[in-house]
Amino acid sequence: MALLADGWHMGTHVAALSVTAFAYWYARRHVADPRFALGTWKVGVLAGFASAIILGLVALYMAYESVVRMMHPCPSATIKPSSWPWSA
Repeated sequence: MALLADGWHMGTHVAALSVTAFAYWYARRHVADPRFALGTWKVGVLAGFASAIILGLVALYMAYESVVRMMHPCPSATIKPSSWPWSA
């Protein structure tokens, strides 16, 4: 479960960096656009908000998955020490 959580966590970092890079590119491209009366700083703020929402959703999913796995544990494959090649 820890590896799954870490994988999702690192995936959200990749998504957050991607959203931030896109927001930066978009804000730089439209910096002189008169439709943005107060500037393009709001694009970065919205990107950060979207990243936080995505991270929160992933955290809720991981909590749900943890509860499901506690209620219905699955057996894990183990290797018996006698089957190790160096234990003759």
